[in-house]
Amino acid sequence: MHEVPVDWVNDADAGVDLVRNALADLRGMGRLGRDLATGRIPVPELRSALDSNSAPAAPAEPPSIAAATRP
Repeated sequence: MHEVPVDWVNDADAGVDLVRNALADLRGMGRLGRDLATGRIPVPELRSALDSNSAPAAPAEPPSIAAATRP
């Protein structure tokens, strides 16, 4: 890791829609909670795959990028 110099330019026209971004974040947290509760996210398989003391577990089916990024 190393530092990279950045020239910051302040754009007076740039803005953030706080309400829209906050609602999008809440919807994303809701989807995450739903997917964890319904088992759509394979937590045990992910945990065993990340555990350095055991061999990675083979998922029941190949993950789909489209399914993982679907709203």
